[in-house]
Amino acid sequence: MWNSSKSYKLFLLVFSLVTIFCIVDISLFDYFPGDVTITQNLQKFFPSNTLWADSISNIAKLPYSIILLIITMIASFFISGIIAVVLSVISFVGLSLLDKFIKVFVFQARPSVDLISVSTISTSSSFPSTSGVVYVATFGFLLLLGAKFW
Repeated sequence: MWNSSKSYKLFLLVFSLVTIFCIVDISLFDYFPGDVTITQNLQKFFPSNTLWADSISNIAKLPYSIILLIITMIASFFISGIIAVVLSVISFVGLSLLDKFIKVFVFQARPSVDLISVSTISTSSSFPSTSGVVYVATFGFLLLLGAKFW
């Protein structure tokens, strides 16, 4: 049985290794291997209307990401108390800063609109995904916090 300290260390180790792998992968390929193919196949199953994708992306932007953080803080309090609330803020701020830090040094082009359908054209780096970072910092934190057994 793992205690929460070991679970958190394991989470940080796995997250760090995946991040390092992605950074190395970015330097070798124009796009993540399989990214365009997977996206094209997923888009066959979802409506051509991109409202669903816009909703997922927009929740991770201000001010909605702050609302998501507040919900995470409230849930953290009920799961583990005030220390968990402080840690949820540290997780959110820390991962947001890590997102910005990595983007200073790493640029991964987004797939061309000729290859996949997009709701809005963006010239920002696709790695790390700011939406993904916000969701890991909130829902990932809650999953880790709520994990009792591994």
